[in-house]
Amino acid sequence: MTTKSYSAGSNAWDSTFYEEHTSTGTDGKYELVDGILREKWNDYDRNDYRYTRTKGAGRGTYPSSTQYPLPPDYMITEAQNKLVDKLRGHQFNLAVFAAEAGMTTRMIIDNLGALSNAVRDVRHGKFSDALRRLGTQFNANQILFHFKRPGRPNGLKTKVPRNLSLKDVSGRWLELQYGWLPLLQDVEEASRAYSALMGPHRIYKVKVVRKVKGGGNTSVSPTIYSINSDFTQKVYLRYEMKEVLSIQRSLGLDDPLSVVWEIIPYSFVIDWFIPLGAYFDNLSMIPKLTGRSILTRIVKQDSYFSGTENPSWFGASYNMTKHTMERRVTVGQMQAVLPSFKPLPAALSSKHIWNAIALAHQRIAR
Repeated sequence: MTTKSYSAGSNAWDSTFYEEHTSTGTDGKYELVDGILREKWNDYDRNDYRYTRTKGAGRGTYPSSTQYPLPPDYMITEAQNKLVDKLRGHQFNLAVFAAEAGMTTRMIIDNLGALSNAVRDVRHGKFSDALRRLGTQFNANQILFHFKRPGRPNGLKTKVPRNLSLKDVSGRWLELQYGWLPLLQDVEEASRAYSALMGPHRIYKVKVVRKVKGGGNTSVSPTIYSINSDFTQKVYLRYEMKEVLSIQRSLGLDDPLSVVWEIIPYSFVIDWFIPLGAYFDNLSMIPKLTGRSILTRIVKQDSYFSGTENPSWFGASYNMTKHTMERRVTVGQMQAVLPSFKPLPAALSSKHIWNAIALAHQRIAR
């Protein structure tokens, strides 16, 4: 291992411009393997740091900020899961689909029956009954009330409209999110699985990317000054293998952990905070891969400071950019990375919040 560094500027705290570059390892080399010239993968680390600030302002002092870390393990787990999907050519798991077939069939039959009865109610003019069968408690006459007809200047004479049942609405929402949408995805992925299994075998050269963006106040003394920062975390995973996937592995038939995880109640809620489902899926593929892989983790942070909160920094300002990269190579067997917990902003997306509200309402309504 060798370390190289470069810097410009006499003193990081007193100069108006400063930059530094350090690296460990080798990069950009090639090697000849079986008569084929290919990129030589090596462990390699690099740090780039640069800042500019107003001349003379705040001389001798420097507002400190925290640094965003390299991408956490949960991002590596999700990148590995994307790699598994690309190697298979699809996301269809026949074992999981078979385990959920009973629930899926019951959902389809129940909805077809409700739809058939609703059509019958409409034919007999029973609009309220039709809507209730479809999962709402709206009185149909409530919808028609504001439409006037000849000879009925005040609208239709109706009974008191029934209120909307939130339990039915939340139930339909959950059925859509965890019933119908997954079923449609399974149908699409099943067709991709058929194409992948019927297609020609080949040498895989796969690259996947997992990226997260965010930001906030990174000041170490937020009551005295603010340093607004934006960051980008990226995981690049490249893999080369010469292997023919069996039908059993491709369809997940040797993946009992994923089946058990999928049928455990509310396991998807745990996946919001720690992607264990993706990890179990990776275990059926990742440890069995025998090629070479290269994992690159990158974090880039841009920070902005304007010193108006403290007299020492009045009128001062600076822009700082920090770029850190870590690259690791694996030859032979790859290991599935156990995921870490996601930060709350990533776990509690808007969709997950709505799903959580619907789940909580269903439990309370029962």
